[in-house]
Amino acid sequence: MRVNPQLRFSLLRLLLLLFIGVTCVSNASAQTVLFFEDFESLELGPNVDEGLIDDNPEDAVWSPVCGDGWTIDRSGVPGYGTDADGIVEFAGWNCMDPLWWASTAGGQERDLFLDIGEGVVAVADGDEWDDAFRAPGEMNTFLSSPSIPVSPGSTLDFDTSWRPDGTQVATVTASYDGGDPIELMRWESEDTDFFEPDRNPDFVELDTLAPAGAENVVFTFGYTRAQNHWWWAVDNIEYGGFREDFENTELGPNIEEGRAVPAENVWTKTAPDGWSIEDEVPGMDEDNDFNGVTEWIGWSFTDKDWWVGVAGDQDRSQFTEGVGTVAVADPDEWDDADHPDSASEGWYNTFMSTGDIDIEGVEQGSLNLKFASSWKPEFDADYQQTGNVVVSFDDGSSEELMLWESDQASDNYKPNATNEIVELPIDHPEGAKSMQITWGLFDAGNDWWWAIDNIELTGGGGGGSPYDFNNDGMVDVADIDLMLGEVKAGTNSGNFDLNNDALVNSADIDALLADGFNSFIGDSNLDGQFNSSDMVVVFTAGEYEDTVAMNSSWVEGDWNGDGDFTSSDLVFAFTIGGYEQGPRAAVASVPEPASVMGLLTGMVALLIVRRRRK
Repeated sequence: MRVNPQLRFSLLRLLLLLFIGVTCVSNASAQTVLFFEDFESLELGPNVDEGLIDDNPEDAVWSPVCGDGWTIDRSGVPGYGTDADGIVEFAGWNCMDPLWWASTAGGQERDLFLDIGEGVVAVADGDEWDDAFRAPGEMNTFLSSPSIPVSPGSTLDFDTSWRPDGTQVATVTASYDGGDPIELMRWESEDTDFFEPDRNPDFVELDTLAPAGAENVVFTFGYTRAQNHWWWAVDNIEYGGFREDFENTELGPNIEEGRAVPAENVWTKTAPDGWSIEDEVPGMDEDNDFNGVTEWIGWSFTDKDWWVGVAGDQDRSQFTEGVGTVAVADPDEWDDADHPDSASEGWYNTFMSTGDIDIEGVEQGSLNLKFASSWKPEFDADYQQTGNVVVSFDDGSSEELMLWESDQASDNYKPNATNEIVELPIDHPEGAKSMQITWGLFDAGNDWWWAIDNIELTGGGGGGSPYDFNNDGMVDVADIDLMLGEVKAGTNSGNFDLNNDALVNSADIDALLADGFNSFIGDSNLDGQFNSSDMVVVFTAGEYEDTVAMNSSWVEGDWNGDGDFTSSDLVFAFTIGGYEQGPRAAVASVPEPASVMGLLTGMVALLIVRRRRK
C-alpha cells in the first residue's frame, strides 16, 4: 500500500514546523461553575392563547394582486416566498379590505383612512409585516400601474394614508415609453429635506412631468427602507381618463393575519427541576376567558423567536444574548386579553426561584451571579413595573442583590436595557451550605417585560465538578467530546467557558485537560500523560487528514475542536508542551526537541516504509 503523497507532505511539513520550534502557552485557572441554567432542557408545548386570538378565517379580506394590469415587485422583501417572510398579507404591497386592515392591526389610526379609502385599497405596512418571524433586512416593494396613454397636462391624483417612522420612504415615479423613471414625489420619515409628516387621510395631486411626444406612461408607487415602522396606503388613483380604485380585485381569505396557526413547541409554565414560580396575577384563578393571555401569567419559558414574533417585536428581538428557550415575565402581552382590573384586584406580581444550590466550602466573597437580561420599563400613575433579585441562605438570612424601578425619579431607576449581561457579587454568610436565587417582577400592569437566560453562579472552591458537562457524575471522554462540540458550534455557552473570557475555544479545551484531568492536550487514552501510546491510538483510527469532514472525536485525533484530525491538532498539542513529560505535575515548560523529533521521524517512517501488497 502506497502512502498518500499529501499525507506524507503534511507530516513532513509538521516535522519541519516543530523542528523550527514551538512556544508554550500558559493556562489560566478558572473559578468553579457552581450552577448553570440556560433553560434548553425544558420541554416546550403548544400555545394556548397567544397567537390564537381571533382564530376565525374571514372570506374576502385580502389579495396579493391589485387590479388588472397592475404588477407588484416583492423581490426586495426579506425572506419572501419562504417561512421567514413575516406576515404574508403584508409582505410587500397587497390589496385588502380597509376595514379588515384597520381592525386586525389594532387600529393605531389606520381607521382614519376609512373616510376616503373604501372597498379595496392598496397597502404596504411594515409594522404589520414585522409581526411574525422574518429574515433580517429592510422591505423594498413597488406597485406599478399598467401602461397608460399619456394625457398632456393631466395630474396624477390619489387618496392616501401615510404614517412615517424610522427610515420608511414613499416615492412615486413615472416611466415614459419604457424610459428611466422620473421621481414625481418623495416622502421620508427621517429629518431630511424630504421629511413628510402624517398625511392620514389626505389627497395628493402630482405634476407628471411628461416629456414632449411621450405616448405611454407607467406610474410606480415605491415603499422602501421599511422595517417595524408604520405604513403607506393608496386608493382612487386617477390620471386623465384612467381611474383605479381596486374594486375589481377579487379578495380571498386571510392566511396568517388574525388567525395564527397553533405552534407545537413554543411555551411552558413548567420550570426546570427544583425550580418554583409563585404568581400573584389578577385573574390567575379565573377561567380562560378572564385571566389575561395564559402564556404570560407570571414567569414562563418560551422560544425566544416565537415570543418576539407573536408580540410584534417592539424591541424584544434586541435580546441577542438570549438564545433558544428563555424565561420571560411579560405583563404587556398578558394584558392583551380580558382580566380583572389590576388597580382594584392587585398588580401583576411574579417570582421565579431556583432550587437549593450547593455552596458548601465556597470561599466567602468569591460568589458571582451572571445572567443575560432584557429589561424594558414603564411607569405612570397606574403601572410601576419593578424587578429585583434576592438570594436566601439555609440559615434563614436573605439579601436583595439588585432593585430596578421604572420611575425616573427613583435612585433605583433602570432605563431600557434590552440586551445586557448582568453580574452581581454575592457575600454569603460564613458557614452557609446552600442558597436560592429569586427573580421578581412586581407592581406591574400593562407595562413592558423582563426576560433572562444563561444563568451562571461561580465561586472559589466547593461545589460540584465544573467539568462534568453531561451531569453523569463522571468526568470522562464524553465530557471532552461535549467541549469539542461546543468549540465547533461557536455558541460560547457559559458553562463551557472555563477561563471566563466569554469565548469557548481551544483555550478552554486546554483548561479542561489541565484542571479536569490533570493531563495534556494529546492524551487520547486519558492515562494522565501525552506520549507515543496516544499517537498510536489516533493514527490507528485512520482519520488523519482524510476526506470526510467533521468525523473525528477526541480519541480519533480532534484535539482543537474543529471536528477533524489534521496537522493543526498536532501543532496545538506540541505547543502546549506536554509530550513525554510524564504526569502533568512533573511537566517541563517545553518538550525536548529530541523527543519531538524522535516521535515525528518515527511516524513519518512508519508511513513511508509500508509496502504495497500484491
